[in-house]
Amino acid sequence: MDLVIVAGWVSHVDMLWADPGWVTFVGELASFAPVILYDKRGTGLYDPVDSVPTLDGRADDLRSVLDAAGCNQVALLGFSEGGSISMLFAATYPQRVRALVLLATFASGVLDDDGSPGRTKWIELMTRVRSTIDHWGEGQTIDWAAPSLSGLGRNFGDVFACGV
Repeated sequence: MDLVIVAGWVSHVDMLWADPGWVTFVGELASFAPVILYDKRGTGLYDPVDSVPTLDGRADDLRSVLDAAGCNQVALLGFSEGGSISMLFAATYPQRVRALVLLATFASGVLDDDGSPGRTKWIELMTRVRSTIDHWGEGQTIDWAAPSLSGLGRNFGDVFACGV
């Protein structure tokens, strides 16, 4: 069974190999399953797009990747935005998903405070993310999103700066 990594908001299949931690992580996964990596439409090696794809569009893109790879049933590892895509894909095509692994993800990206548990923290995080977008490429995200990597500075940040 293949393991498909459905990346978060920003990914760049080629540039991620510059990060030793990523290489180790994918290598560990590949020790027990074939791993499929892909760039989501509009990110990484993919051509630019005029508008942000919908979640339904992202799930359909995942279906296209699996069809092209000849995968009938897979394990999905979705993190961040990739988790939302993976959840929708698994709900839409349950016969194609044997396992679903979710990491640091969310079911809704809506900023309205509906009183659900964790919603206030979610709104605070998304406000911070929007600020980060305004300062993309300046490295401010690393300090709060991945404090253990902040010492890597520009080397690690360059991996993601090329992904947008």
